[in-house]
Amino acid sequence: MKKTLAISVLMALAIGAFAQEYIQQPIAISTWTYVADYGAELPFNKDISLQYDERGNLSYYYHVINYPNSFYTNAMWFTYDALNRLSFKQTNYQEANQFGTSRYYYTYDVSSNLVECLVKIRDRQSLYYTNDFVNDSKDVYQYENGKKTRWEHFKSNYGNAYTLVLQYYYLYDYSDSGNWSSETKYNADEQPVTKTEYTYSDTQEILTKTVSNWSAETETWLNSSLTENTYSDQHLLLSKADFNWSDATGTWLNSSLTEYEYNDNGNFIEKRVTKWSAGEISEQKKELYSYDENGNCSQILFQTLADSVYADQNRATYLYDENNLCTNANAERWVDTAWVLGGFPYGTYLFFGDIYSDVNNAIGSIAGCTRAEVTDYVTTPNPQYLQAPMNLEGEWYYEILNDDGSITYQHLEYVADTTIGNERPKVIVRSNTQYDRDTITEVTHEYVYEENGIVYWWNKDLEEFTVLYDLDAQPGDSWVIKVGTESLTMHVDTVEYFELNGLNIRMLRVSDAEGVFNGDIVCSFGHMTSFFPERLMNRNADFEVNGLRCYWVGDILLYHNGDEDCDAIHSELQGLDDGPSTGSGTFAVYPNPADGVVFVRLPQCDSPTADQTYRITNLTGQTLLQGRINADGQQINIEKLPAGMYFITFGDATQKFVVQ
Repeated sequence: MKKTLAISVLMALAIGAFAQEYIQQPIAISTWTYVADYGAELPFNKDISLQYDERGNLSYYYHVINYPNSFYTNAMWFTYDALNRLSFKQTNYQEANQFGTSRYYYTYDVSSNLVECLVKIRDRQSLYYTNDFVNDSKDVYQYENGKKTRWEHFKSNYGNAYTLVLQYYYLYDYSDSGNWSSETKYNADEQPVTKTEYTYSDTQEILTKTVSNWSAETETWLNSSLTENTYSDQHLLLSKADFNWSDATGTWLNSSLTEYEYNDNGNFIEKRVTKWSAGEISEQKKELYSYDENGNCSQILFQTLADSVYADQNRATYLYDENNLCTNANAERWVDTAWVLGGFPYGTYLFFGDIYSDVNNAIGSIAGCTRAEVTDYVTTPNPQYLQAPMNLEGEWYYEILNDDGSITYQHLEYVADTTIGNERPKVIVRSNTQYDRDTITEVTHEYVYEENGIVYWWNKDLEEFTVLYDLDAQPGDSWVIKVGTESLTMHVDTVEYFELNGLNIRMLRVSDAEGVFNGDIVCSFGHMTSFFPERLMNRNADFEVNGLRCYWVGDILLYHNGDEDCDAIHSELQGLDDGPSTGSGTFAVYPNPADGVVFVRLPQCDSPTADQTYRITNLTGQTLLQGRINADGQQINIEKLPAGMYFITFGDATQKFVVQ
């Protein structure tokens, strides 16, 4: 084990992994020892190391298998581009006097579709030609509207010129829902090869998949295979039936049927498989799953139907530590009247769940061995929190410090999605209050979206999306924020992590030359001083936004700072009143929510004048209604407004109201 760890650490340093210190939590596996027995004839042990980069991507995998008289090693390196796409992979293997290295280079288009995969190799045979890597193969893809339309496969004979060996064209038909209804594959001669047709449920699950092959002789499509699926009301797969077409009978013949049953947690507890051959049932098997109190799979029982009765064949049992990581797996088979040591059936894995997908992909099945024991763990941070996505469907409450020393607030709230060009940004309503907490003095609509760790913000002057945050930035990185025609360059000074609600949260400490947007950007909910660069947006203003106090998603308070009562604030911001409120310097709209009409209550010190007009706008700022206020308590007819949120502006103040 010490040798494996030493090799792993050196490799990690070589590729620059783990450049920073993170808060450690036993969530994802980094290194462990895996001991497996295939019986007395072939016992072996396998040491495995996995390491992740700062964004949570698997960056290095290494394992060595020690047999009694030989060994086998395999190592893989992975690197990713700025958009977190796999850009390079290298695999090394060695067994006795055999060895080989393959390098994979991936290229993408602007829509992140893979357009080329280039493979270079170096093995014993290639060394006869050169000491360097030589070209082995190349796959080239073309797309239209995000769908693959062409695939070409080229082969090179140890560095010689590429030869086209395979070429396919694809055409697609779409259903009314936008899903594929059929996919047709053509060869290099533009002759059809196969056609795959789909049907869908109302909730977009695939119900049927039919595959046909083209007959050049008859110039018709010939049935090949058919799959039929059924689902539960919870959209869980209940059955998958496969059929093959019989030319002899002109009918679909059963091939296999897989049926599933689930517990209340959505984990399947029974899996039944029936197979047919030449129209007759050839095999019937069943798997029964048991779980411990923490929801971990503790046992799989494998049974086979014999003489109309399901009889035990094999079973696999699993043990877990306090962190729900599998530490032991044992296999047994039923012989006569007792369980004895036996091999794991085909398709059995040491680990379960999505969190172990990298592990299972790396080590494969443990089928055939009798025992697997994890003897050591070294944990790495949960990748889920290393690249925390920005939740833009929230609600923010920032404090405003006015020149007269009074404290008011800025309220940001996600209200809807919209379309600008080819993007689907979130609409954030930005409301400022000054000097009087009951009067909104400024309302704007901001448009933001997040993609691949970048938060983009619509620049209304330039009429384009520009960068607001680079959540993946590292110390020393920078980006430019544009406000109107002005700009400032943000520098990342440090990247830190802190714990919030039991989670590790990533935070960027940033600065700019003018000091107008210095501070901390928390990758889950934004800049801690002001979400937008308010000091640049409001130069020489008589107020400044001065810190995040509360942050909600839905009705759940996720962050609270200072003495403010966030629950009371949320009730006030979301409060919907049945009657008017009065006060100097503001106006009231009631009832709220409204249905058909609203009333306006003027400030006590004001009286209607010819200049006191109102304007009602929607979330995108479009004016829908306008008129004049002629009397206190005047009624405004809003029957033409559909249900939703609106703003009414009276003089220099704005209030929010809802139409039912």
